[in-house]
Amino acid sequence: MKTFPENRIQKRYIVDTTALVEDYHLGYRFPVKMRNYSIGGMCFESEYALRPGRKVNIQVEDPLPHPSPDSRYAEVCWRRKLSPGRRDQHFGIGVKFIPSILIK
Repeated sequence: MKTFPENRIQKRYIVDTTALVEDYHLGYRFPVKMRNYSIGGMCFESEYALRPGRKVNIQVEDPLPHPSPDSRYAEVCWRRKLSPGRRDQHFGIGVKFIPSILIK
């Protein structure tokens, strides 16, 4: 199994819930499976391969159980192709939350 260096600064909270992500560049909304989040970012699984640098809006469907981020606006930092057979999701996506003023 391939391992990646730990770059997290804030405490991560593990979740298993869905969210809607809107790609500002394309204006397209699609469901994702949230895996974890912190005050500074989030990891989710998606069938769409969002490119790093892409700006998105995230709408969580269920209330989050721990302190939630101040912003729902985010920038994609990384993406990784998931193993075949991992549900319907094909990519792991990592985002960092950003102020809404940086969305444009």
